[in-house]
Amino acid sequence: NAWKSIAKSIEGYINLAELTKWLRCILEKDYGTDKGTTLWLQFKPIYILACMVTRGKDILKKENNDIVSKLYFKSSQTDSILKVEFRVLIARICFAATAFDAFNIIVTGSGIGSPEWIEGEQTSEMVTVEKLTINYEKIQHHGFVVSEKMKNTKDPNSTIEHLFQELDKNHDEHISFVELYHYFNKIEEQEGPNNKSQWSKLVGLISKS
Repeated sequence: NAWKSIAKSIEGYINLAELTKWLRCILEKDYGTDKGTTLWLQFKPIYILACMVTRGKDILKKENNDIVSKLYFKSSQTDSILKVEFRVLIARICFAATAFDAFNIIVTGSGIGSPEWIEGEQTSEMVTVEKLTINYEKIQHHGFVVSEKMKNTKDPNSTIEHLFQELDKNHDEHISFVELYHYFNKIEEQEGPNNKSQWSKLVGLISKS
């Protein structure tokens, strides 16, 4: 199984390097070496974030937010993933990957893996209210409860401006990927089951861990 193909040590844990090597092999097998490597590099922030959250770290703290943004993560045994945590880690990666794709669509107008993304360059690392207004509709099919809530025109809070305020936890007029992930995950936990969200079971698995 997946765990046995990754875990090489007899101590019963894996580190970030082992995890990312395994993920790279999967992507290269499915998409070919060139595109697989590109996708692996572009999604690197989510592997770091998923490991940090699984280890119980507060990702909204500035120092942890910076680690995800700057892709600096030093693996140690303390930060390693145990076998009993592996299933939840994979669930976190799946949800975070979709959230990260949505984040980049809002920032650049195109998703990770699209020809425009691979050939072009990311123009910004943050979401602004202007970008959210322009590109929000492009993430309607990602299956998030937030998207369903925004369709409720009778709700005075279903506006881009209100959503931006909810996302902007540090009130600096910019939204980082960590802020977006944190908010989307929170809403899925709170309202996913009632809205029959496609993510509710997965996030439910995560929240019970």
